[in-house]
Amino acid sequence: MNKRRRTVRRLVQVLAWFLVLSTVVRYGMKMAEGEGASVGDGRLGGDYPAFYGAGAALRRGLGDVFYDSGVQSKVQHDLGVLPGEGPGTYLAFAYPPFVALFYKAFAFFEYRTSYVLHMAFMTLMAIAAILWMRDRVPIGLLTWDTILALGLIFMPIFESIRAGQNTTFTLLLLVGLWQGLAKDRDWVTGLCLAGLLFKPQFFVLPFFMVAQRRRWGALGWMGFAAGLLMVLSVVFVAPTSLGDWWAWASAFRESDADRNAPYMITLWDAVPTRLGQSPWSRGLGYALCALGAGGFLFLCSRKGTLDSLFPWFFPVLILTAPHAVYYESALLFPTIATFVARGRLWIATLAFLSAYLMNLDRAWIFLPLALAFVGAWPRAQGEGALQPAKQDRITPP
Repeated sequence: MNKRRRTVRRLVQVLAWFLVLSTVVRYGMKMAEGEGASVGDGRLGGDYPAFYGAGAALRRGLGDVFYDSGVQSKVQHDLGVLPGEGPGTYLAFAYPPFVALFYKAFAFFEYRTSYVLHMAFMTLMAIAAILWMRDRVPIGLLTWDTILALGLIFMPIFESIRAGQNTTFTLLLLVGLWQGLAKDRDWVTGLCLAGLLFKPQFFVLPFFMVAQRRRWGALGWMGFAAGLLMVLSVVFVAPTSLGDWWAWASAFRESDADRNAPYMITLWDAVPTRLGQSPWSRGLGYALCALGAGGFLFLCSRKGTLDSLFPWFFPVLILTAPHAVYYESALLFPTIATFVARGRLWIATLAFLSAYLMNLDRAWIFLPLALAFVGAWPRAQGEGALQPAKQDRITPP
């Protein structure tokens, strides 16, 4: 590596970590304002009151009636986590009951402490996901600690952590799924696939991908883990909790798609929103999702293409999911990392920065996805086959 490249590498490394530190300090100062769920400009934690309220409801023994708007509203208002909101308002918790069990542990703490712990946990999930990609994505110009820093300040990842969401856990499971497939570790693949049941909209495509590749051992592990999650839900939440959740989540998906239409980044919802709600526009959206997912699965059926499909998987998954919100563009980070590995720094930079533009104006909400598809297209035969990465070292100047 010549002196100029070493200098650029070091400058990017220092700048990336400076931005991480400044972001932590700036947001920490903002959190110091107010108390409880209140901050200077509104509510602390974005959507976190829904998760905190779910855990608190289980602590109160309300598992058998939890999937009800009146119950969720009362719990959240009793906790004081909706400052400035009127009676009857609430943030819906539409996750499976075993997810509420996870958040029960966070509900043992005061809201602000719980939120900080949740941010720390989801940050660790992001770090683990990015580092787990190391031998799937060989980075040349940049060191992996630089990639890690850039991941932490990638706007959708930061936004999902700040807003009390759990997208970084989804990212970890998806990276683990690919690692399991690539290394023939069925138990890793199966457990990660079962974990995706916490967000079922991201379970369907990976499930069919694993089944299409005839990884029966992985499906066996998935069945075992999924069964365990079901048992936990029935025993520790309520015997009817799974059925209650399914009815509640089905209704929520429709209402949320209408209420948050400008924030949806899946063709399932975006096509009817842009073309006007009608049977034919919804049918077109469903057809495009089926075509995209089917095309990807067809490519998966070709031997020797698994590594080359790694950067395609994440944008296809987002576009074809039954429900995906703008901050779930965080799942594009592995795709952007492969651009760096292939020497396409210009498209990696554009895709990275476009996420900030998307956050400023929702009119640009599909720009990161579009750039991801452009960059994922191989320039030459065989370019997409990523080789295992070597340990990164910086040669002293």
